[in-house]
Amino acid sequence: MASKQFQNILHHITNLNYAQLKKLRHEVESNIATNQVGQAIADHEESISHCPHCDSHNLNRWGMTKQGIQRFKCKSCNKTFNALADSPLYRMKKAEKWIEYTKLMLEGVSLRKSAKALDITLRTSFRWRHMFIKAPASFNPSVLTGVIEADETSLPESFKGKRAINRKSRKRGGGKIEKVPIFIALDRSGAISHKVLERNTKENIQAQLKPLLSSGSVL
Repeated sequence: MASKQFQNILHHITNLNYAQLKKLRHEVESNIATNQVGQAIADHEESISHCPHCDSHNLNRWGMTKQGIQRFKCKSCNKTFNALADSPLYRMKKAEKWIEYTKLMLEGVSLRKSAKALDITLRTSFRWRHMFIKAPASFNPSVLTGVIEADETSLPESFKGKRAINRKSRKRGGGKIEKVPIFIALDRSGAISHKVLERNTKENIQAQLKPLLSSGSVL
């Protein structure tokens, strides 16, 4: 929606009676609840604690972007930024299509078919895929709270897209596949921390787990 249209809606709110305001609030709250992307961004906004430019923790809220994302101003360096400034999703548009695009990714749909299904360009489809692949790393929390669950797993190491491979080429169907150990921990709020381990040992797991445990948390 254009900014002028939105301002026009706000202007007419003062003319609504009590019953109409209650109905409007119900509709707004219902739409907010179903807006998964908006809710995820709102949750992330609450975790913003430092400036991505100078790392200062002296911040003020500084209005909203046209997309409704919270802006901040750093009192130390006087620079402004929004909640997504330090993430791969920064400056990405058409947020209403992100959820559907990630579903197509999980289903293994090609870039071209994804672009056609969501009415976006092939270039945008390519860019989104790379951004969403990078995104989880930027939201890796430093601390987990409450009830925490942790486990380790291992996956085959992928060299896709790399020009140099630090191992001998492997023939299909032959030889032992080397796997990379991965440590994963999450809490009941949905925060997930993940880290590739050098070796799957008790010491390495403890080293990754200890900084994540907050006061009063239960493992």
